Amino acid sequence: MDIQVIFQKRPIAIICAFLVIAISYAIIKDSWDVALGFLLGVFTTIVYFAILVRRVSKSSELPVKTAVTYMKVGWILRLIMVVSTVTIAAQIPVFNLFAVILGLILSQLVIMGTVAGTNLK
Repeated sequence: MDIQVIFQKRPIAIICAFLVIAISYAIIKDSWDVALGFLLGVFTTIVYFAILVRRVSKSSELPVKTAVTYMKVGWILRLIMVVSTVTIAAQIPVFNLFAVILGLILSQLVIMGTVAGTNLK
């Protein structure tokens, strides 16, 4: 299986499945703040992951020094994006902060699971 497929399609599909399950549960329990918080966290996760995949694939074509700088700038931009999301969620009561953080952590768990699953084969 192509590495690009593993690190783009499978994790996004898993994240979307978690999103559907969590939002369905939140709607059934009538917890709109949890649903909106998780939606914000997962949306940020998907954007974060898309930026990460794009940066890694593009950096492989660059010279080493330029690639390192390119990755550092990408890391700072992604960090600013995550910190901004958590700050917005903490300030606006429409979002449940715990659900936003859970949605943000989800990407790292899915990526680790994907990598571990491909290394076992």
